[in-house]
Amino acid sequence: MSVKKGFGFKAALAAAALVAVLAIGGIYAYLTYTQSVTNTFTVGKVEAELTEPAWTAAGDDAHRDIYPGQTIAKDPTVTMGAESNPAVVFMEVTYPKKEVITVGAGGTRNAAAATELFTPGELGTGWVELTAKQKSDSAAGTVTRVYGLKNELGAGASSTLFESVTFANVVEGQVIDDVAIGVKADVIQAGGMEKAGDAYTEGELGAIYDRFVAQNAAP
Repeated sequence: MSVKKGFGFKAALAAAALVAVLAIGGIYAYLTYTQSVTNTFTVGKVEAELTEPAWTAAGDDAHRDIYPGQTIAKDPTVTMGAESNPAVVFMEVTYPKKEVITVGAGGTRNAAAATELFTPGELGTGWVELTAKQKSDSAAGTVTRVYGLKNELGAGASSTLFESVTFANVVEGQVIDDVAIGVKADVIQAGGMEKAGDAYTEGELGAIYDRFVAQNAAP
């Protein structure tokens, strides 16, 4: 009998201990505090506008019947949106190229040669031509030059590539149809871009431009 009582006593203790554990677990459960946190990420964006204020203000009449050597107001300007992220900015300018006879600075008549019909004025602050990215299209009779801005352009800021272009000093009487200069702005979010210093080098800009062209290439 004593063995049985002993067994029963041990079982009772075990049961009591088990109940105690469950009871303590229940107390902890009631005192447990659960908190969840939802992290919201806002994806950056870039917004910009390409304008030519001086060109527009001059009106259409200022761009008709131009003469050799004439300097014409043309000011491609990129202005970032008020809520835009900082951006790396490029401009691609396509100049017409024709085989024409020109006159040199001393009045010397040059032989006919393929000539870019317009030369841009001095580049604006921070702009540099990426000469290695120049593209020629002989069929279209154009040359596209690529320019990059060494400093990132922030929200609301603007930058002008140049203020004017000068028509080549071609010999009058040559048949030249109406010509056009095309301007395209490429604005790329600056986050994650690599640069060694405060401003981008020509090489760094060239690498960024190459990645931009590659990711926008047709599949």
